[in-house]
Amino acid sequence: MKKAHPLKLYKTLKVQINRYFRRMGSFNKEDRLIAVKLTEELFIDKIDFDNYLMQFPDDDGDEVLIELYNLIEQEEPATAFGGGSKLKQHSSMNRISELLNILRR
Repeated sequence: MKKAHPLKLYKTLKVQINRYFRRMGSFNKEDRLIAVKLTEELFIDKIDFDNYLMQFPDDDGDEVLIELYNLIEQEEPATAFGGGSKLKQHSSMNRISELLNILRR
């Protein structure tokens, strides 16, 4: 079996890496902006928790959207029990803020 030339291997790997990063950067910008808007509206009590979950974009390939959704979903507000929203005291608010900044780009 003939060995491939190192330069050819390098070029092949470079093409694969470039394709990967292009795919990573090709997330639906509209879905990301919708997620940011919905999250901001949830924090100011403009929409309720159930509407947030129902309107949140379905983009299974976007790990940032998935992480944001999971963080919010795990912290169901106390409104279900007659109290005010507890999302403002969310233990993961720093991470949520980071994700929102990523989604705004």
